Amino acid sequence: MKLQPVPKSTDGAGYLPIISCTLRTASLEDEPEYSALSYVWGDPNTTRPILIDGKAFHVTVNLEVALRQLAEELRQRRHNPTWLWVDAICINQHDTTERTHQVCQMDQIYRRASRVVVWLGPSTPDSDAAIAALETVYSIAETSRTKHWVRSWPLFQFQEAPRPETSAHRIQAALDEVLGLLRADGCRALDAVAALFTRDWFRRVWVLQEVALAKDAVLLCGDASIHWQRFYTAFWMLCGLRDYLNAAVVSPRVVTTANMATAAFLDAKLQNVGSAAFSWVLAGSETPLRQFLYFLGANADNSRLLASDHRDYYFALVGLASDAQQLKVRVNYEKSWRDVRVHLAKACLQHYGLETLSHCNITASTWSSGEDDENAEDEGAPSWVPNWASPHLPKALTVYSHLNVRGGGAGRAYRASGSLKQGIEDSSFDANGRLKLWAIRVDSVERVGDGLPAEAVSYRDGENFDSLVAWLEGLSVVLPGTNDVYNSTEEVVEALWRTPIADRAFVHNYETIRAPQDLKTGYMDLLRGVRSREAIRYAGIAQYKLKRRKPFRTSKGFIGIGPQEVGEGDCLWIPLGADVPFVLREAEDGRLVVVGEAFVHGIMDGELTEGGSVEVKQIQLI
Repeated sequence: MKLQPVPKSTDGAGYLPIISCTLRTASLEDEPEYSALSYVWGDPNTTRPILIDGKAFHVTVNLEVALRQLAEELRQRRHNPTWLWVDAICINQHDTTERTHQVCQMDQIYRRASRVVVWLGPSTPDSDAAIAALETVYSIAETSRTKHWVRSWPLFQFQEAPRPETSAHRIQAALDEVLGLLRADGCRALDAVAALFTRDWFRRVWVLQEVALAKDAVLLCGDASIHWQRFYTAFWMLCGLRDYLNAAVVSPRVVTTANMATAAFLDAKLQNVGSAAFSWVLAGSETPLRQFLYFLGANADNSRLLASDHRDYYFALVGLASDAQQLKVRVNYEKSWRDVRVHLAKACLQHYGLETLSHCNITASTWSSGEDDENAEDEGAPSWVPNWASPHLPKALTVYSHLNVRGGGAGRAYRASGSLKQGIEDSSFDANGRLKLWAIRVDSVERVGDGLPAEAVSYRDGENFDSLVAWLEGLSVVLPGTNDVYNSTEEVVEALWRTPIADRAFVHNYETIRAPQDLKTGYMDLLRGVRSREAIRYAGIAQYKLKRRKPFRTSKGFIGIGPQEVGEGDCLWIPLGADVPFVLREAEDGRLVVVGEAFVHGIMDGELTEGGSVEVKQIQLI
């Protein structure tokens, strides 16, 4: 479409002239020059008219406002009209055949555009301040040459007192400058950036592809704009600031609690942007689909990615994945959402193995949007099929990462099944939707404790510590003392401090290093009311790992954490080849339903499969 400059309004009442454009058909093979618009559709029931080749055509309000902003720029800057690709206008959304065809080449449409214009929405005083702050953060990064010195924040070693003139000193001084900027004037810049990061555009699943494949992209928010490369660098610096604060090396030490609150606040807001930002980094490399699917689980809380059509949770990612052809799952809007996700689950299980089950959860499996449209289920999908659209999609305990992270991104923090393996073949699935697996039965759940209360994960100073400490003290009710599994006081203490953090050294689940002994010091400090650096670090990991999880004890005496839906009488199984055990619930005829994955202290490194015979049974998941 060619957008015409909007004529200047001469109506004193503020009449807005109607947007006008023309359409033409173009072939990508002819390498046409055009820009592509990336935006949020908005409410499809609230529209405004525009003119296309002189005829009225209704578009959503947000699109009309975006086009008006671009048309106004054409008028003010006296630019010649340029060709623009906009999905709502250039694709017949009512023709599923055309829609499927166009979505199949969406990656090429955005990859070949000379520029992608990202419309974040109209400006506000906060948004102007946010973009100005991000430009300043970018300048700090450039001046300090931080990106030259830091390969990856997770791999960078923060120091409490770095020697002057060293790279660590320069980098931490730059982060101190960013922190000062954000906290000035009552944290005005921090609040403004946080508000910008919660704009709806960052939560669209399609943005992962639209910005990741762009040759050149610019973010437009009203009149203010920032180049994507600058935006990403500022985002990356804020990630470094979060890690810097979490490392608890910032002086003076009296603001340690405030620093942790700022880090938690930053982390929550950065999650809104992380999927789009990291997809842009990953798009230039050979990145498998499972990396992009992980973003859906990582953002399954308040910052989860959104799609008006649930099928787009897969279709929006396929153009980015290096292994899409091997998975043999193609874009097809003729298929129902249930059929799409069942087909995808089978492909992932056969291609990646049983890590796919870690994205399954009984609440997510049975969740429905309640919509009577293309998102409605024909019937319930099996429990072994992840529901990528559900807000209850679990954060898998271990995930593969293509980025530079601690632990190498291998996605294997555990190896519960040891060296035992099994292949998933076409014959593993039957016509009734059952998945047949070989597995080891561990035990049954005898007691379930309370989950971590919401206030234990708040950003407010102090309250999260008090609530977390109370929860940690209450864990002794689940494991009151020695038993046949943990037969010494030392082993009980070991189980009690390792279980809440899933025996992990770092917060994020793609960092696979196991917990070192200094975290035990942090655990003990928390119980004594001492807010040491180790205690702060332990608290941050525990708060993340315990989200939507509950502690439990088995009849033999094992302690673990599992999905919040775990119940007494549920069973723990380790499918051969799985890195973690799973909580399964018995259904009719002995078949089993996936409740969710679990961490169980004492069996995560293949202990049950070593040094003796183990009984392996075939189970059926429904």
